[in-house]
Amino acid sequence: SLTTFESRINYIYPTLESLIFNQTIKADEVFLTISGETSLPEFVSNWTQRGMLTVLHAEKDYGSIEKLLHVLIHESQSTALRLHLARETPTVKGNTRIIYLDDDVIYPPRLV
Repeated sequence: SLTTFESRINYIYPTLESLIFNQTIKADEVFLTISGETSLPEFVSNWTQRGMLTVLHAEKDYGSIEKLLHVLIHESQSTALRLHLARETPTVKGNTRIIYLDDDVIYPPRLV
């Protein structure tokens, strides 16, 4: 999970590429939280449409906690919906691992 801003969105290609394509173990999901209404670059739109990237929009900037906050909200809503549709009782398993990262670093292949 990482967060970026409108002024940096066009510069995150190398960071996202290192996370989406260059990891020895592929992440289950890569989340990008964007503060404010920002038009997405073509590469972000393409990766989102292909299911390689999940983009979350933050209406308000809460600072560094953004890297984690919106992913936790997304995950809890997704889990609640899946349980509701399956008519299961919610349980806490604690097996989701979230790695929160910076948007200006190219990450090594063994990070995940």
